[in-house]
Amino acid sequence: MYFASLLALAFRAMTMRVTPAALAGTGYHTTTLAPRHLGCQKYKDCAGHIWKDGGYKGTHAEIPSGNVCVNLWEFGLDREIESAQILPGYACKGYTKPDCQGQHAVWGGPKMADWVMLETKNALRSVDCWRWN
Repeated sequence: MYFASLLALAFRAMTMRVTPAALAGTGYHTTTLAPRHLGCQKYKDCAGHIWKDGGYKGTHAEIPSGNVCVNLWEFGLDREIESAQILPGYACKGYTKPDCQGQHAVWGGPKMADWVMLETKNALRSVDCWRWN
C-alpha cells in the first residue's frame, strides 16, 4: 500500500506541467515536451547566420543541431514565425515541432557542434536559440 502511494505520487510529479508564471524570471521557457525538457536556457543568438536566397521565398538560417529550441522572428512583425523546416542533406537530419510558445524544438545531429540549415516561408529579422537543459 505504501509503495503504491509512492509510485502514484512519483507518476503525478512526472506528468505535471510547469506554468509560465512559475518560471517567470528564471530564464526558462515552457514547452509542451516531456518533464525532463521543461525549458530551454539561452544558448546563442543566431542572427548572424541568417541570409536570403533568391531561389527561395523566405530566409535561410543556420542553427546548432542537437537539442535546441528556436524562436523565429519575422521582419516587420513583432511575433514569431509559425512554420519552418530543416532542409534535408545539411549536416544532419532533423525536424521541427512547434510547442505552446511558438518555439520550434529541433532534434538532430550526434554532435552539438554540428549545424543544420533551416528554411522559413517568410523573411526573418532574427533567430534566437536555446539549448535544452
